[in-house]
Amino acid sequence: MKKNRVMACLIAGVCVLTVSATAAFGSINGYANYKTAVKALALEVDNVSAEGTFTLTYDGQEVMKGQVDVGCDGADQYSHSVIGDGIRTSESWSATVNGVNTWFNSDDPHYYSYEAETEKSGHGLMNIGSDDEMSQRVFTLLELGADTVVGDLKNNVVEIDARDGLYTYQLDIDSSQVPAVVNAALSVFAYAVSENVATTCYVDWEDWTKSAVTWYEQQTGETLDQDFIDHYTGEGEYSTTEENDAWWEANQELIDKVSEQESKMHEHYYDQLTDELNRRGAECGILFVAADGSTTFYPDEKAYHEARGYEDVNDLDAFIGQDLTLDNVHFTFTVNRDLQLTANHGEATFTTVDDKGGKHTLVLTADAALSDYGTTVVKPLDVGDRQPYDFGDSTVEVTEP
Repeated sequence: MKKNRVMACLIAGVCVLTVSATAAFGSINGYANYKTAVKALALEVDNVSAEGTFTLTYDGQEVMKGQVDVGCDGADQYSHSVIGDGIRTSESWSATVNGVNTWFNSDDPHYYSYEAETEKSGHGLMNIGSDDEMSQRVFTLLELGADTVVGDLKNNVVEIDARDGLYTYQLDIDSSQVPAVVNAALSVFAYAVSENVATTCYVDWEDWTKSAVTWYEQQTGETLDQDFIDHYTGEGEYSTTEENDAWWEANQELIDKVSEQESKMHEHYYDQLTDELNRRGAECGILFVAADGSTTFYPDEKAYHEARGYEDVNDLDAFIGQDLTLDNVHFTFTVNRDLQLTANHGEATFTTVDDKGGKHTLVLTADAALSDYGTTVVKPLDVGDRQPYDFGDSTVEVTEP
């Protein structure tokens, strides 16, 4: 949790600085307005709703898009996200209400629950407490760092609309205005990512447990009955915890035999990966194992994700390349009279350089709208016909809305 909080500080600190919200509205410039609104959102606001979308294009082709809806009311929180790449889509839901966290994914027949905190220990979306000295100091450092990096660019933030108590500002930066320290940091980041991508070697399974079942049957000549397969792969259902425990106890001998073969399967496919790397004289690569045991080798993560799809934003490392520079930024935002952020639209264009020296264009576009300050109500998830996943004694009953 502390790690997530510090990371949130790093992100928010790039664009926030303490400004008196009691000053006359017209006397505060747009840059300061934005930082005031973001800092309040991060450190003070405990009740708000937000929805956002993003798209990523690579040389003009959309490679990923997503949307997210979030809400918080103190310790009660809700989130719903959808990420897709044209090949597959990942959708998930999570809600914490009255001390119970519930979550599930679109492709899972179960929902999961556990007991959570009923009160927040701090304030704002980052949940920083008044006695959290480390986070407070990090935030203060980054407030100063933001101004140092932005420098005279703050004068580029201009008001473009003011009506009905809403104030909209715009920022446009071209390549000649990008601070040198920004591109230097991006270059270091790209090099670090490319080094990691270039040395990535692993085996990935379409479905580990189904592969284990297939492997066991192929190696032993035994056919596992469907009831065992369903329970072993997590697709079987139990009426009670006692039935769950009884099934595992009754099948322990066979479970141990399958688990032993799983270890051999793991070793076999990593040996196969090593043999493939040696045959190609390569240092990295990914071996994909389908549920039926068939395999496909990919020379790097970019080739792997282009063929298999992008599952989450962590997969975007494949697009970074060996160098990265920021070409231009177009950004608009809106705040109300209370200096609460209500809307953001941003578009950033980057040039990346691949391992062969080729240049590519990466464009990230994002929109976010915030509303219901002080009036957001978080409701329990509707789990539909999903069954609770049995963790044993730690399973929590969920009251549906």
